[in-house]
Amino acid sequence: MQSEDAETIHIGNQEGAINTNNSSSIAVDLQAKGRAAVTANGTNKEHNLYSSASGSRNTDDTTAWTTTWKGTWAIAKDTLTLDLTLEKHDCKMEREEDGRVEPHGTCNTPSQTAKLTCATQKISIEKDAKAHDIEGWACTPSAKTGLAESGGTWMFGKKQCVKRRGGHMTPFSWVDC
Repeated sequence: MQSEDAETIHIGNQEGAINTNNSSSIAVDLQAKGRAAVTANGTNKEHNLYSSASGSRNTDDTTAWTTTWKGTWAIAKDTLTLDLTLEKHDCKMEREEDGRVEPHGTCNTPSQTAKLTCATQKISIEKDAKAHDIEGWACTPSAKTGLAESGGTWMFGKKQCVKRRGGHMTPFSWVDC
């Protein structure tokens, strides 16, 4: 699964603007003998421009992460279950202001173990202004599972990669990767 969205917000009275750009990818490798490997990575960026009588100020906040899990998978009827153990989580949050880059904020901490239950779901793929449905998985983490920056429901095509576009301030859509 891949996801991307971007938006620009203009602040009233020409007092500035905020631009966000988010991109992430989650790869689930269902291997032989019920083994699974998952890699999630992404970057969230936010650029802020503030204008005032004393001048303007720019900040750039960036969060970049890579998280890997290993574990097992099983299918029973129309349900896929992933039982994962955290292998590694690298995450960095930085702010650039006036040419200086400094740490900024604290990344989320993923659970040492993660359990996701995936239900079969149709995903409507848009191509050339037309839509067609494919079979997919909608994977929801258990209540005690923390997925850090890769949280939420994971969506995958059963036989192909899908990419989610938009969704922050506008409705999202699905396309082929």
